[in-house]
Amino acid sequence: MKMIVRKEIQNLDATSLEIKTLLAKLANVRQFSTGRSSDLIEVVLSPEDFGGGASLPKMWQLEISRVEPELGSAQDTIANLALYPSLTSLDLYSTSYRPLSIVSLPSIRRLTLRRAGPAQSEEARRICRRFPSIRDLTLVTTSTSAAGFKPHLQQCAAHPSLKLKSLTLSTRPGVVRPDYSHYCDHFLLPFHRLSYLYLGPNTFSQEIGNSLIRLPRLETLGFGLGAILEEKRLEALVFGPSRIPTLKKLVLDHIKGAMGWSARREGNSRELHADHLSHKHHLGPGWKVPEFNPLGNGTLTAGGLENSVRRIEEAGIEVEGKVLNAFEVEREYREEVTCCEGLWQAVMEASEKKEMEELLALNDYYEPAWVLEQFI
Repeated sequence: MKMIVRKEIQNLDATSLEIKTLLAKLANVRQFSTGRSSDLIEVVLSPEDFGGGASLPKMWQLEISRVEPELGSAQDTIANLALYPSLTSLDLYSTSYRPLSIVSLPSIRRLTLRRAGPAQSEEARRICRRFPSIRDLTLVTTSTSAAGFKPHLQQCAAHPSLKLKSLTLSTRPGVVRPDYSHYCDHFLLPFHRLSYLYLGPNTFSQEIGNSLIRLPRLETLGFGLGAILEEKRLEALVFGPSRIPTLKKLVLDHIKGAMGWSARREGNSRELHADHLSHKHHLGPGWKVPEFNPLGNGTLTAGGLENSVRRIEEAGIEVEGKVLNAFEVEREYREEVTCCEGLWQAVMEASEKKEMEELLALNDYYEPAWVLEQFI
């Protein structure tokens, strides 16, 4: 059978027996996603019906998009994942289930927890006991606040067996507001083995550099979409007394953009798009302009940030991420605005000229004084 590296099943409408038959044919699957299929999740987490994970012997990564309440019972169905011999990476929604006993899953090295609300300390403690060997932890919330991360970070720091090397804190981009009580700066200090750290918006303060310089092995630092990072603070991570001496790479995803339909693109004949009137500058659809000044105070500009990135690269630090594409989008957008406004001006002038010619042509049939009145 041809090797299948990843299999994603969504919107599955099948019986339990049909699902088992399907999974039995996926012996070479390495990465598997259940989607939001409750029946599929139930079969994957039910060893009595599924044969102890024997049908997916090579699966090393599993994504469970939802855990139904009945699966969060005292039966502790999550523990059945121990029956998958190659499973080392798990992505699931963190739930508040309270099993009678917690079975450890020491094979899991990479864990992603997603949830809508904040976690409680007891739940975070159970997660640490459940996954004592994780080295790569990603915490994701649909909230714009980082408050829900604190219990997990506190418990991970207190758990002796956890030796995190990679940590990602991902919040939902939204309204930028000071949230001083929920910043995670000082919660990072115990994780002295971290070599990779990725921070979303509202997870860190303006003094984040004071905490980062105390992480002795930090090599890669990233910032997610919506994170506020002015040029001065960005450069301070690389230059001066607060620089991170071990830093090798910056991943800047905090600003992004997208190019849309272009009148300047080859094949469009430098004509306005049919829907150009819906845009104030008469551009075509699809443009997403990068927001380089989210605070509205001029502390972050496209030119200033691009200069900072250039200086950082010259200092030997690798820079990657969505912001590099955003610079290109910003330049293309400005040129597109100039082009389309010029095209629109030409259309208006041609229309006025045509109207004038039509009125002047009436001179052959009407008195000149009548024609003159049409321009008054």
